[in-house]
Amino acid sequence: MNYNRARVLACSLGLLALFLVGASDSFAQQSRCSICVFVIGCGQGQGGYGCAEQQGASTVCRKSNPDTDGCYQDCNNNLFCRLSAGKCDSAKPKTLSVRQLQEKSDQLKAMKDADAQTELMKNGASQPQIELQAGDPVTLIGAVHGREDVLKIAQIWNNSKKIVTAVRVAWLIKTPNLPDETVFGKWTVLTNELASGDVVEIPGQNVDIAPLKVAGTIMRFYVAEVKFQDDSVWQRNPEPKPQTNRTSSLVTFPSPHGIM
Repeated sequence: MNYNRARVLACSLGLLALFLVGASDSFAQQSRCSICVFVIGCGQGQGGYGCAEQQGASTVCRKSNPDTDGCYQDCNNNLFCRLSAGKCDSAKPKTLSVRQLQEKSDQLKAMKDADAQTELMKNGASQPQIELQAGDPVTLIGAVHGREDVLKIAQIWNNSKKIVTAVRVAWLIKTPNLPDETVFGKWTVLTNELASGDVVEIPGQNVDIAPLKVAGTIMRFYVAEVKFQDDSVWQRNPEPKPQTNRTSSLVTFPSPHGIM
C-alpha cells in the first residue's frame, strides 16, 4: 500500500472522520489526535502508528519515536485528556468525568465495528482500542500501544469501594471474515494495593502485534477480572468461556495460587 494514501485516512460515515497527520517532534502539541491507528504499509515495512481524528472522540493520543517516513513506533492513548483540559499525564478521573465520558462513548456506538472495519480495510489500517468500563469496579484509562507490545503500558483506575490487589487484562480481536477471539493475559499482582479512586500503572502484557498487520482488525483491551483485598474476585467473562454475554459476579477466590 502507498503510504501517501495511508496518510489521508478519510471516512465518509457521519460520526467518523479520519485524517492521518504528518510527523512531528515527540509529544509536541501538533502530534495530538483523537485515536491511534496502526498503518500496515509504513514504518519501513514493519507497520507503525499514525494519528487520526474522530468526531466526538473522548480520547487523545500522542505519538512518539517517529520513523524516517513519518510513521510512529508507539502511541499514547488516554481516555481522560479532553475532560482534564489536556493534562493527560496528571489526570485523575472523577465519577462525574467518567459519566461524561461514558455518554460520549455511547454516542459513538452508532458506528458499528463492521463499519469501522470496512473503512480501516480501505486504507490498509487496523486499530487498537481501550474500553471504558464505567460501571465495572476497575477500568483501563490509558495505554501505550507499541510495535513490540500492543499493550506496552496500561493505566487502571479503581472505580470500586474496595481495595484492589490484582487485575487481569483481556483483549478481544475482531478480524474481518474470521470469528472473534478473546485472549486473556496473565494476572498482574499490584506492587502496592490500589485504594478506591486511585490510579496505577501496570506493566506490558506482551501482546503480539501480528493481528494488527491484517487490515481492518480491531483489538479491544479491557479489564476481565479483579481481585480485592478481601479475597473476593470480580469476573466480567471468566476464562475459558467465550465472550458471548457480558456477566459480572463476585466469587470467593479459592487460593492465592490462582492468580500466579
